[in-house]
Amino acid sequence: MEERTRNERLPLREAIGELSLADNHPADVGSELFERAKDLALREDALLKLQVIEDALRRLEEGTYGYCESCGAPIPRERLEAVPYTTLCHACKERQEAKGVRRLRPVEEEVLGIPFLEAGDDLGYNQEEVWEGVAQHSLSTELEERGGADEIPVTREDGVWYQDFRPYEDPPADEP
Repeated sequence: MEERTRNERLPLREAIGELSLADNHPADVGSELFERAKDLALREDALLKLQVIEDALRRLEEGTYGYCESCGAPIPRERLEAVPYTTLCHACKERQEAKGVRRLRPVEEEVLGIPFLEAGDDLGYNQEEVWEGVAQHSLSTELEERGGADEIPVTREDGVWYQDFRPYEDPPADEP
């Protein structure tokens, strides 16, 4: 088992070797970073499964393999064939999933939480508050009240339209 673990780590070290930014287009660097992040996520998943398998082998040596860690009942053979590293019977696993228990994750996720997992009904800023904010700035709902391009004064004849709050006055002819 240790040799297999060691053999699986060698290609991973090669895959996540030095990530050089020299002579790379930014899009290529982005692709490399994505691939590296994917490799690291797959590695983490493989290490977690390896740890669970090693725990199952330890339970086999101790004589506790095949018994539910929660209720102590024997786990059915069909379940053990489907998921050999399981530690819970079907009923206990369903209870655990109903509670929302997750596998071990980084401590930051405990502080930050999972987005949209336990969102309550209090959104903090609802539609009524949005309308009140908009109504403070403008209550014109009719098309005629909004104004349009006809109200923009044309101030020069060079083809450029200018909008000003005071009328434009041509300079006197005697001034340059």
